[in-house]
Amino acid sequence: SIIGDAHEARESAERTAVKAVLREADGPLSPKEISDITGKEVGGIRIMLKRLTDAGEIIRLGRGKYEISE
Repeated sequence: SIIGDAHEARESAERTAVKAVLREADGPLSPKEISDITGKEVGGIRIMLKRLTDAGEIIRLGRGKYEISE
């Protein structure tokens, strides 16, 4: 069972998917690369990357590449 509304559950699933892709990557990835792997729209991926960066869960490496925060 899921506690909270559908929007929160979907966002959590997207957040988990993006973090999993970055965790399994051999190096930093761009929003487009993450989009291609997850099948999600690149615009939504960019928003999620911003949220994850602001939360300190991932790191932005110049020029739009991201990696999981250790």
